[in-house]
Amino acid sequence: MPKSTRRRGTILSEPRQPLPPPAASRSVSVETAFTAKREKAPTRREIVARISTSKGLTRRQVSSVFDGLAEEIKYAVREGGPGTFSIPGLLQIVVVEKPATKERRVINPFTHLEMVFKALPARRMVKVRPLRGLIELVAQGMKPE
Repeated sequence: MPKSTRRRGTILSEPRQPLPPPAASRSVSVETAFTAKREKAPTRREIVARISTSKGLTRRQVSSVFDGLAEEIKYAVREGGPGTFSIPGLLQIVVVEKPATKERRVINPFTHLEMVFKALPARRMVKVRPLRGLIELVAQGMKPE
């Protein structure tokens, strides 16, 4: 057998067979699942309007609550502040202080070339983690009805 027809132990003389068509038992095709458009995230104005109509408050009152919440978060995450803020049952905002790093030279394991990671200054980063209430809300939304 000539060398050109063998490649890594397989014979290339026969063409590959096409894949069988997808099973007809699926309710939604794969193409539709990936191309289906999601709803856009609501704007601040839409959120304020929805809350004001559902709770019987004016838009100005709801907007002032959002502004007050933003001020409380600013106070909590500022330099010298407590560094943590929690919205009970939904999320917790924590400030993490990252130390400065030096410039390092490492070898890329894939290309075996030397790379340089730049030095980074000390910085404060904000981490937001979900609490049990939010996790349960998301889990309930995924269950079929």
